[in-house]
Amino acid sequence: MEFIFENKQGNLRSGWKVIVYFIVSQAFLAILGFVIILILESRRINSMHVMVEIGPTLGAIVGLGVSFLALDIEKRPFCSLGIFITRRWLQEFSLGIIIGALIIVVIAVLLWIFRAHYWVFNPKGSTINIGIGIFYFTTVGFNEEITFRGYPFQRLVENIGIWPAQIIMAIPFVAIHLGNPGISIAGPSLKAITLINLFLSAILFALCYIQTCSLALPIGLHIGWNWVQGNLLGFNVSGTTLARGFLVPVMQTKSKWMTGGEVGLEGSLICTLVSTIAILILVLWKPLLKFDSQQP
Repeated sequence: MEFIFENKQGNLRSGWKVIVYFIVSQAFLAILGFVIILILESRRINSMHVMVEIGPTLGAIVGLGVSFLALDIEKRPFCSLGIFITRRWLQEFSLGIIIGALIIVVIAVLLWIFRAHYWVFNPKGSTINIGIGIFYFTTVGFNEEITFRGYPFQRLVENIGIWPAQIIMAIPFVAIHLGNPGISIAGPSLKAITLINLFLSAILFALCYIQTCSLALPIGLHIGWNWVQGNLLGFNVSGTTLARGFLVPVMQTKSKWMTGGEVGLEGSLICTLVSTIAILILVLWKPLLKFDSQQP
């Protein structure tokens, strides 16, 4: 029985660490969410709307807290999580935002060149919405990267290797997006393309961590990807319509396999092509770093 739960060094196996991490995280989120909903309902505030808006923020806070506890138990420094505010970290974070924005712009421009859409001005667009989008997608980036490229992913890499860990953690990353409005109503072919693209994006984000031993690059890339797609270019983001800016794309073709339809650019085969190229570039960029080199 000890062999099932412990390794030869007498430490809890990485798989169980991942399971415990998610159980504890979800328990904290459930309790925190319940308390907030009670407070909001007592003041007759629409708790559903508020929870959608602040959900990523709560997730990021809980993720950081549980990660800190887990690392402290293992007697590892918190910086080993891949978060350490140094010049290098901020540079990689900024680079990630630029790369994420560039990937989305390339996809959107290619669709425009192929005459799949054109843009019109959005009369309801405002700088306030763009500012809210920056905050919202920043919390989404931190929340999802801490959850799926943070402590659980890192322990799996140590135990089973880089590529198996990426594949395993990509599955729940894809799964959490399935309930998004645009994805849930998508037809079979559009949904299949979307799932492939979400899987590829999970691999892309994970490789950003592996190549830098830092969460700065994947968090930045995640933020730039979402914010530019929604707030600047006006597309749905992973099937959601929470973000809107000064531009609205008008589709010129009914071929959703090209435009992504109600899902957004993540439902397009052009996204599949560009994401695959980005992954190949990251793989060929330089040899994958050793995992024991995590230092600020």
